[in-house]
Amino acid sequence: MPEREELEGGEESELRLCRQELREVTRMAAHDLQTALRTVSIHTALLNEIDSSKLDPEIGQRVSYVAEAVNQLRALADGLASYSTTIEGGRETSPAVALETILRLALARLSSLIREKNATITNGPLPKIPGNIDLLARLLENLISNALRYHGQQVPVIHVFAEERGRTCLLGVRDNGDGIDAMYRRSIFDPFKRLHGKDQAGTGLGLTICRRIVALHNGTIWVEPNPEGGSIFFVALPATAAQDS
Repeated sequence: MPEREELEGGEESELRLCRQELREVTRMAAHDLQTALRTVSIHTALLNEIDSSKLDPEIGQRVSYVAEAVNQLRALADGLASYSTTIEGGRETSPAVALETILRLALARLSSLIREKNATITNGPLPKIPGNIDLLARLLENLISNALRYHGQQVPVIHVFAEERGRTCLLGVRDNGDGIDAMYRRSIFDPFKRLHGKDQAGTGLGLTICRRIVALHNGTIWVEPNPEGGSIFFVALPATAAQDS
């Protein structure tokens, strides 16, 4: 038995080291990618400033392709950086974070996209829960951003609500989009899983980050169909001590 315990301890230590190395590799890759992209972006912008009459039309078109690819890579680099900081965990938490405040913060970050989509976003009463303000705001930002981007032919209508169930706060984000097929309702939380193809903006990391944030708060996340059309993302999180009593 002691030999088995020693082996398990060694495996656990090795696994912990692998996780640390993965976090560091992800952070370094995101940083180096962002640095390289800044250089390419600067020179692409300089080419775009050249009088178009002095350029071969085909060259101008190729420059626009490069600029588009740079934007896609920048989004990926930002996604990796965000994922890297999220998986580190260990952030300071508050015993009572107002979800109303968290929602306002998320909506402020998405204000341009909300105006662009002419979206309607409402919410019901939102309680306080223990957690990290920045991470919870990123959670709501990602969930609402998904609903804004993947709304099909409908003008986005999104509703954020919460329900207290004993020691659990059930947070929901309901949309009127195209919905998600049952076969994908688990895999959409996997890294780089994109149901709408590469023609749609995004990196495929948003819901992966959501799942990690929820795990750091000892909660669970899943998606169900909206009976009225669209999807409802549910997040079950521990409630505050005040609400438990």
